[in-house]
Amino acid sequence: MKHTDAADFSASPGPLFDLVIDEERRVFTAVNRADGPFGRSKLVPTALEALVAGLIWKHQGREHPVSIARLREITNLEERGIKGIVADLIDGHKMRIGARREEPVGYFIMRDPADVEAGTGAYRAQFVAMARRLRVLDPEGMPELFGQLSLDGR
Repeated sequence: MKHTDAADFSASPGPLFDLVIDEERRVFTAVNRADGPFGRSKLVPTALEALVAGLIWKHQGREHPVSIARLREITNLEERGIKGIVADLIDGHKMRIGARREEPVGYFIMRDPADVEAGTGAYRAQFVAMARRLRVLDPEGMPELFGQLSLDGR
């Protein structure tokens, strides 16, 4: 698979999805295609979602992530804004975006089980750490959180 730089607006995205690209404003307008980033989505993406999705879509596999710093440089968004859009792309549009916190760092499209392992490890570790904290702070609420029947009338 050919790797292209996310800032390369001249490179054709190929058959992934149809784009109208405004290079001056650095905005993508996506036309939904079943094999593109919004193929699993039932929602219409915003212009920013389309832009960030298009940039991440070019980074297929754990070996070729795009860093938040690079996404900030291209989109002029703050880190929190990028993380929010990525969360919306995963949760709302069902994109399989992995995140790496070790080198090479960044977001990428997960293609295979090794990508899933690399792209979800940080989320799993964060989930376990949060569950441990909740176990201390709200031990009575933990069974309900994990779908267990509460017998004390709560």
